[in-house]
Amino acid sequence: MLLKEEGIEDFIADIKESELNIETLSLKFNPEKSYALINALGTSSIMQNEEYYENVEENVFATEFSWFGPLCQELNSLITANMRVDTEGNFDQEKVMLEVNVVMPRKISSLYKELKPLVLFHPYITSMKVKGGKGRIRNIFFYLELDAKMVNKTINHKENINHQILTQWIYGLEVCERDNRSKKVFDNRFKVVNGKMNRTVKKEMVSQYFNHNDDK
Repeated sequence: MLLKEEGIEDFIADIKESELNIETLSLKFNPEKSYALINALGTSSIMQNEEYYENVEENVFATEFSWFGPLCQELNSLITANMRVDTEGNFDQEKVMLEVNVVMPRKISSLYKELKPLVLFHPYITSMKVKGGKGRIRNIFFYLELDAKMVNKTINHKENINHQILTQWIYGLEVCERDNRSKKVFDNRFKVVNGKMNRTVKKEMVSQYFNHNDDK
């Protein structure tokens, strides 16, 4: 269980104390550091009835057991899920926004194993972000939009792995790393169309670090 019952109860108590009208809720999971985090964002000082808080609590439990927990177990990556919350305290799970942060292994050849679970979800991936420095990719971010009901259906059909798309991702990442070999830091962003990384058009962030300690 990622979210312990006592922690959820404390979370609901904090919402009550703030009289928070929740607009969005996010769940985060970090397998490397072995923690989960829940955040609620909304307008404070708006008193809600008891049913509202009960709905929020029930939705948190249902979210973890029905799809968030299985997704985290399957992908074993840094995951952030964002959902809208309605005026009755129910989560909009038909349009979940996901960020999956894959930490780059030492060798790109090891990526096949890392990305294999994620390629199952390729129909829902909208974009990718590749960050790194000193000639190496450090992190690959995948952005997804999906109906939560599709999580378990997708996991249960592991035979549907699209090896062609997986190979295309790895090749695209190899090209990206090669293109950025001379840069101290890089941040490249790509659209994903029909599961494939579109390298024709990319967005790129350029940064410069200024260390004022050198002036002393």
